[in-house]
Amino acid sequence: MHYGNGDKPNVGGWVGALCCCGTADDPTSNKFRWSDDRLTMSVVDVCKNNCSAAAAVSGSNDLMVVQCNASNQYGYSLVNGYLNVFGQSAPI
Repeated sequence: MHYGNGDKPNVGGWVGALCCCGTADDPTSNKFRWSDDRLTMSVVDVCKNNCSAAAAVSGSNDLMVVQCNASNQYGYSLVNGYLNVFGQSAPI
């Protein structure tokens, strides 16, 4: 994606009150990964129940609402996404 004249957006994500910023001091850094251009956020190591302490950012499972905000000098866009992990393996 190409941005001209400083139009590149600032993008951030939140789960509840936790910022999923992808910095070294971010408590969610083991759960959320950002692409190098900061336009794509991936949720990793998801589980349905009995998550490990390291994986359980949002409680005892990965049922969560993730909010993403992209803003630049022209305005902003706030989007909500709902993640629900099903307890079945994918058919191959």
